[in-house]
Amino acid sequence: MGAEHDGEKEEGTEDCDAKEGYIMSKYNESSPMSLKWSKCSIDALRQEL
Repeated sequence: MGAEHDGEKEEGTEDCDAKEGYIMSKYNESSPMSLKWSKCSIDALRQEL
């Protein structure tokens, strides 16, 4: 879909900490945010659309 994982060293994702647990995080299994998109992911998806 064009969005990188949160917290990766890719441009645009470094400002979103993976430990916040959003849907594009590798730490989202038990996070209350696991079904929500981070600002970084939303921005990346908008660029692809």
